[in-house]
Amino acid sequence: MEDSAVSVRMPEMEEMECQKWRKAKHNKPNKVKKSSSYKKESNLISDLEESKRNALTDLKTKHE
Repeated sequence: MEDSAVSVRMPEMEEMECQKWRKAKHNKPNKVKKSSSYKKESNLISDLEESKRNALTDLKTKHE
């Protein structure tokens, strides 16, 4: 006969795992922190960088 390893879970171990899970659940932040590199998208020409505004103006004149 072969010896097979049997995993036996003790109630104490299960309780410890439950406590770890509860702590991890409560330590999670509720909100996502704002990133300093995030910039809200805008469709206004005035919000464009000067080089992009100039390129847009050039494109408009070429299109006319």
